[in-house]
Amino acid sequence: MLIPSDNKLYYYIGFIGLTLTNLLVFYPRYTLTFDQKGGKYILDNLFNKKVIKNFDLESIKEISIKQLESKFFSAVLVLNNGDEIFLDSTPTKDKIQERIDEINEQLNRIKK
Repeated sequence: MLIPSDNKLYYYIGFIGLTLTNLLVFYPRYTLTFDQKGGKYILDNLFNKKVIKNFDLESIKEISIKQLESKFFSAVLVLNNGDEIFLDSTPTKDKIQERIDEINEQLNRIKK
């Protein structure tokens, strides 16, 4: 064990630190909400539900994967006007691909 069991304070500090790190790294920061509000789809910040960006469904060009400088991968929503909206980011490309597949499924259901 890396942390001596006789000092519980360090154990708790380490546990809280690891928990917060996992939440920040693996918990998506932004999510697409496909509920129409005034004819627009919105991108929400999950922590405070603040609307980041409004856009029309027709303005979505593609959803792609980009590798960030920190070696993380991010799902990127590319709009026709060239704007890029960064969605979730994780250290694994597979998790981002799963997220992109979910978003594409939602888009396909809406377009029908």
